[in-house]
Amino acid sequence: VTATPAAGDLVAQGKARYQAYKCYDCHGMSGEGTDDAVALSHTLLTAEGIAKFLEKPSLDALGKGMPDIPESSPDLQRLVAYVLSLKR
Repeated sequence: VTATPAAGDLVAQGKARYQAYKCYDCHGMSGEGTDDAVALSHTLLTAEGIAKFLEKPSLDALGKGMPDIPESSPDLQRLVAYVLSLKR
């Protein structure tokens, strides 16, 4: 599957939302992870798994300030696309 411009736009929008939500405070600037949160660049989660976690973060993640992103939010698909783009 080749990336379409729309997919690239979604990733770019997701990166912007990652920065706006300050996800980097815990996950690192490039998703490399920190002492506070896992490395997104090495996640084994699928797009569906990432979306489910964003919709309903763990109590630990919520306690550290992670927001819940409802399914109805346009940010959900954007953030999932961005996190998938970080996978190594």
